[in-house]
Amino acid sequence: VNVSLANRDLALEEGQRYKWSFQVYCAETPDFVEGWIYPVAAMPSVNGLTLVEQAHTYANAGIWQDALTILANYQQANYPQAQADDGRVEVEWRSLLQSVGLDDLAAQPFVACCSIESVPDGFVAN
Repeated sequence: VNVSLANRDLALEEGQRYKWSFQVYCAETPDFVEGWIYPVAAMPSVNGLTLVEQAHTYANAGIWQDALTILANYQQANYPQAQADDGRVEVEWRSLLQSVGLDDLAAQPFVACCSIESVPDGFVAN
């Protein structure tokens, strides 16, 4: 599930921590998902880079969540082309997940599994 803030001009300060959370219902059982946002200094432009290069740039800067988002979105939108793309997308995907100790998740296939029934104002669900 991909949830992002709608186009808003939020004044998040670099170096501050911001907590987020939401509730997910899977098979009638609620689960809470939460995490932290750590704003970082502006990145150099990734325009003109391939998706794999963009993901690698973000990963090298320690912004692995953006790297994973790029690769996951590509795999979901272009599967099975993503597998045929010399395997670079899948290799980068596995490498990034393994770099944060998620080896078991790295081996799991992409599946269409969820639908979003409602989204609070100010948020966009993908």
